[in-house]
Amino acid sequence: MRMRKRPLSESERKIMESIKVHAPDADVITAVEFKEEKEKFEIRAENVPEALVVVKEEYLGRVVGRGGERIQAVERDVGLKIRCIELTLDLRTLISAIHPVPWISKHIIDADFA
Repeated sequence: MRMRKRPLSESERKIMESIKVHAPDADVITAVEFKEEKEKFEIRAENVPEALVVVKEEYLGRVVGRGGERIQAVERDVGLKIRCIELTLDLRTLISAIHPVPWISKHIIDADFA
């Protein structure tokens, strides 16, 4: 519940509105923008997203669309590289989605709330 109720920045709000236009059947929990952090830490890797969209389990395909046409339309609207993940209890997908090193998922053994 806390993820849905947190105040969104202007760019995050724009992402959410664009998703509602292009994927009205998707159940999106929240959107998080990392553009400032990416510039702050001078991360120039192409595989690192500028925003992350968190959706409910089994709704990822509705946001991405067949062949990625829905998420590409959202990326064109907002001008950011976006990555989508499903919210599950397995936090390895969350870490792998935003980490600048693409092979990090091979080395994550366990991620847990502590």
